[in-house]
Amino acid sequence: MIRRVLRSFRFRLLSGSLLLLALLLLTMGLFEYTVMQEYLNRTAAANLQDQIRAVGPQVWDQLAAGSPAAQFALPKLLGPDVSLVLVGKDGTLQPLRPGEDQRHSVPVLTPEQYKSLFMPGSKPDWSGIALDNQGRRETVVLLRFGPPGEAAYLIQASTFLKPTEDILRGSMAVYGLGALVTLLLGGLAFSFLIRRLLFPLSGMIQSLEGIDAGTLQDRLPSQETEELNRLARSFNSLLTRLETAFIREKEARETLRRFVADASHELRTPLTALHGFLEVLLLGAEDNPNQLHSALQSMRMESERLIKLVNELLLLARFDREPTLNKEEASLADLLKTMEPELHLLAGKRSLKVEIHGPSCLSCDKQHLKQVILNLFQNAVHYTDPLTGEIELILHPFASDLSSGKTSACAFGSGSFLVLEVRDNGSGISPQDLPHVFERFYRGEKSRNREQGGTGLGLSIVKSLVEAHGGRIRVESVTGHGTVFRVELPL
Repeated sequence: MIRRVLRSFRFRLLSGSLLLLALLLLTMGLFEYTVMQEYLNRTAAANLQDQIRAVGPQVWDQLAAGSPAAQFALPKLLGPDVSLVLVGKDGTLQPLRPGEDQRHSVPVLTPEQYKSLFMPGSKPDWSGIALDNQGRRETVVLLRFGPPGEAAYLIQASTFLKPTEDILRGSMAVYGLGALVTLLLGGLAFSFLIRRLLFPLSGMIQSLEGIDAGTLQDRLPSQETEELNRLARSFNSLLTRLETAFIREKEARETLRRFVADASHELRTPLTALHGFLEVLLLGAEDNPNQLHSALQSMRMESERLIKLVNELLLLARFDREPTLNKEEASLADLLKTMEPELHLLAGKRSLKVEIHGPSCLSCDKQHLKQVILNLFQNAVHYTDPLTGEIELILHPFASDLSSGKTSACAFGSGSFLVLEVRDNGSGISPQDLPHVFERFYRGEKSRNREQGGTGLGLSIVKSLVEAHGGRIRVESVTGHGTVFRVELPL
């Protein structure tokens, strides 16, 4: 539980805010300490200088001359905590108060510091911090006295820093207490503010925890803050993708179920027929030449149907896994011309017209495109009348940026493609069957039935082969007036 709290975003945000506030207060405290210390030291030095100047030069001159009467005036003019020393040009120090050396340890500066004030043009005073012989810090000031234009002697006054340090420590104690109170109040304020800010996030978490596979349609509401609103939109987008994926997965399972059922049915039909013919042969049909020939012919037809079905299933499985094409630069017009005799043979007495308009070079797998043409043509043959049927194959280029009469032999510019149309005047496809004609094993009541032949996989194979080439296939049909399959292949 403690680890969970320590790892929570709320705790980290609160602790980070308090740490930042503490660092800010510490920085302000150090700045205040430095400024106050400097101010108090300057004030103490200025007070000492004012007290020395208030005594008057005459008194100092008398003291320098050794007059005892002048010493009795010093306690009235200067405080008892002030140490006074007269510094001569030779650097000797003379206490100016009786018993000074016993009551007060006088700080002694370096000879260079004393000599610098006797030099012509130097400053007439000096102030700073120095240590006495007991290691105590004292405020020290030096003032120069003597006839005009001449430095006869220096007056050194010093006092302990303890009163100043006591004031500084007291101020810092008050500041520290105020900082602790500020941290406490800041923690309470930050905690309340963070709770308010994270309340919508808690609501989003509760909403997301309540979403499962059955409630993927639920969405998070819009939030007041831009960041949380973006997060809500991202989660809603994720839920939409998940919902779409679940729907597709459900559809895929249903499609697989239908496929397995249809494939089992399609495979069972020829196998059942083969089994029946074998039983007929076992019952003695081999002794009757007519029955034997008929049974063998039927077995041959069913085996061919079975082989074709298995091959088509394998082809679809291979293209579902990873389409492999042996592409080469080829002319689709030349391919159609070489296939014309075979197409006329398949058409029988039906009318066949092949129209080729313009150049038709593209990179393709010729064998697979040949299978596309054959499957579409056989589909047209199956659903047209053997005597009055009409089938047209039309090949033409199309490009949105074509300039008439100025296209090259095998290129038409960006976005151009070849169009192959297979038209027939057959029975057509009903509107309810039209969206499903490319589904595997789909059979409409009128458009695709077993009596007219086929395995129910031809158009599915066509769609897979066309899409493997980066193209697409579309179908248009009017019941009783025929069907048009339109294959578009990119150049």
